[in-house]
Amino acid sequence: MIEPTKEDIGRLVVYTGNRYPGGELEEGTITSFNDYCVFVRYTGELHSKGTSRADLEWSVKKEEKICL
Repeated sequence: MIEPTKEDIGRLVVYTGNRYPGGELEEGTITSFNDYCVFVRYTGELHSKGTSRADLEWSVKKEEKICL
């Protein structure tokens, strides 16, 4: 679970909501957030998707903050 701040917009996160056996993790970039969800543009997607904070973790890859 993450608790993003304005400074985290552009940071990489990993979607961990697919916790069943064989479930894949998805990486994306935070584009915005509100009180209810975090908007993430996942790799290969054109638009951001609202995602629960509980289903996200910070990426452990060497980060290069993406300016949006």
